Amino acid sequence: MMTYSLTLPFSSSMVFVACVDTKDIPGTNFRKHMELAKGILSEDNSLLSEILFSPESIKQLETITSRLEYLKDIILARDYEEAGKFFDRLRGNILR
Repeated sequence: MMTYSLTLPFSSSMVFVACVDTKDIPGTNFRKHMELAKGILSEDNSLLSEILFSPESIKQLETITSRLEYLKDIILARDYEEAGKFFDRLRGNILR
């Protein structure tokens, strides 16, 4: 459970930061995610490494990459119906 609760948000935020430019981007969502990522990256390197090197971290990363590939497929196909199903599943995940 610890790997799930730490690896998932930590790695997602690290990938987010790896993709951002140094420009100041307007927008509340972007700013909030950047603040979260800054907080995570303010942690000691050894702590971040220990979280990522946990035996279960690879499984979590595989789940992330799988979901990204699925989202990419939806976007490439411009599949509005599948996008709607995806959004509904996301909403269901946060309502549990």
